[in-house]
Amino acid sequence: MKHRKFNERLLCCLLILGLVFTSGAFVLADASDPYEALLFENSATKVFSDRTLAASGGFPAVVYDTWEVSCYMLYPATGWTNALNFARMYIHVPTSIDGVEVTEEELAKAPMMLQVNWGGDSATAPSATFPSGNLHREAISRGWVILNPGMYGNNCNTTIDGVYYNYGKFPYNMANLKSAVRYLRYDTNEFVIPGDKNKIFATGSSSGGCGSLMLAASGNSPLYDIGLDLFGAAPGRDDIMGCVSSCPITPRDNSEDAYAWQRLYGQDLDAVDTTGLTAAQAKNLRINKAFIEGYELYQPALGLRAAFDFNTVEKGDLITPDNVLEYFHYYYMLSADKYFSAQTPAQINTYLNGTRGTGANQVRRSDIFDVERDDDGNYVTLNGGWNDNWVKHMKYTFAASTFSGQTPNINPLACDYLYDGSFTNETILDNGIMPYPAPAGSVSALANSTFGKINDRVCTFSTTGLKWIQNPANFASGVARTVSQDYLDWYDLQCKSSDPVYFIMNKDSIQVDPGKYFFIRTGLLDSVAMPITFLNTVTALENQGIKVNGFVNWDAGHGSMTNNDFADFFKWVYAMVEETDVTASVEKLNGNQNDLTIVVKEVYFDGSVEYISVTLKINNNAAGTYSVGPYKVYVDTKGNTQIRACYIVD
Repeated sequence: MKHRKFNERLLCCLLILGLVFTSGAFVLADASDPYEALLFENSATKVFSDRTLAASGGFPAVVYDTWEVSCYMLYPATGWTNALNFARMYIHVPTSIDGVEVTEEELAKAPMMLQVNWGGDSATAPSATFPSGNLHREAISRGWVILNPGMYGNNCNTTIDGVYYNYGKFPYNMANLKSAVRYLRYDTNEFVIPGDKNKIFATGSSSGGCGSLMLAASGNSPLYDIGLDLFGAAPGRDDIMGCVSSCPITPRDNSEDAYAWQRLYGQDLDAVDTTGLTAAQAKNLRINKAFIEGYELYQPALGLRAAFDFNTVEKGDLITPDNVLEYFHYYYMLSADKYFSAQTPAQINTYLNGTRGTGANQVRRSDIFDVERDDDGNYVTLNGGWNDNWVKHMKYTFAASTFSGQTPNINPLACDYLYDGSFTNETILDNGIMPYPAPAGSVSALANSTFGKINDRVCTFSTTGLKWIQNPANFASGVARTVSQDYLDWYDLQCKSSDPVYFIMNKDSIQVDPGKYFFIRTGLLDSVAMPITFLNTVTALENQGIKVNGFVNWDAGHGSMTNNDFADFFKWVYAMVEETDVTASVEKLNGNQNDLTIVVKEVYFDGSVEYISVTLKINNNAAGTYSVGPYKVYVDTKGNTQIRACYIVD
């Protein structure tokens, strides 16, 4: 391939000029522009040639090359010897598919899929091995270029001269990922590296789902400049076209509020008899009340509006705690219909005879819902209907096996440490910072290290938590903790930089360029990425007119995206019209009427083109709006055959 020969010749020339690499930073000797070190020719080597993915599972054989970018930013983490492990990137480039060579022209137009290596908020160093799973396999089979960069996580911490550093905190973790995107577009990299840099899709699951969703939602936002500047990211854009996000854990500041509200849905905590509760249980009760109160303030403040009519919710209604589950019922029914449509009557009967819940809370599924078709042919899964049995069903759906009955409790994966009831609040210092190591019985320090400043071990990272520590009633000493304005300002930045809804809902009033296509999946029984927060993200995208394909997989838990979902993504995105153009012409007829022909040109995601045309009779000098397939086109004619104006009406 021509670009490879160009890379090798240029690399030799640069070595002669004096390219050096020192202590985790790339530097060109006597060069006026340090960013020259980030040119592909100076920072990448081919590590594998002509590797083969054998034909399997319906996918063709693919031969590909792999390039390693040794570092895609100038200063990955000063003083940390392990930093480069999380600042390199592997690029897998298809060279032939099913025995047919992939041309340079095809590679230049190829979409790019970027894998987010972030799980449990911890970083995983990228590997030169081709990523597993059908999503990447189908992507490269379609000619896509696969990107596998690093990303800082909560395990990216070190102590330098006695000072603690953690590079996995917001917004630094996302700045790492954005640096990889900027690298792809920097200077000649945009043309030398195979792939269309305007068609980048990020993908990941769980924390990786958060990273991929945030990357797509927050393009070019200045909130990440502090990290981009610290790491020496290349100048330029970091927006991407979209994401394939599985069970994204967002937002970070109010997710535990939604968690408690949803898992304890239908319970009156004020009516709980506290006589037999232990001190820890009584504290947990107060904690859950605080969570629920937090959610009841948070949800309406988002300003989300129903995008369609469903049940008693009307299009345009504000989504509040009073109607959010009723609105979610729409996605619930879609999920049920897809699941049960694939089952035989015998399988459905077996399913209904199964149980949900544990111990005293265990019930037979048939006691909760029936499976039958309604007049529209959709599956109905509510025994008794919306008003009669929804609360009971939600109790067993969302609480699943961890529902705790008369002892209100939650079981969060990454809950604000303040709410873990097994240690005393007296260990919480000013500004919500907890001493390290964490007290025995508290949640892991790593689980909370995505918030706070870069030198903080563990910090309060929820809005409810900040209110809690400022209330003297929550401390045995009766002395509340103070929270400085500096920390509050930093906390505000971290909340925004970890919340896709913030960027989406404010895209017209802040500097940000969200992607065009969002493909999001979660599980109905996901106890980490709650269905309510999924609903908020999908609704925000719908409110802003951004293309979104959101779905909840029936009875699935965390990390529930399936091979069917992957196939659905490609069907969905390849059906997208990227560009439209319209032309009109008039043929003069006898009398006072003419033939008007309107042609709409559609350019699809893969570059294919289709035309939709109509011809109709009009009067001389007519002007009007006409239907052309799904489009409304305004045409203004003059004289016999002149076109004064022609455009598609939004």
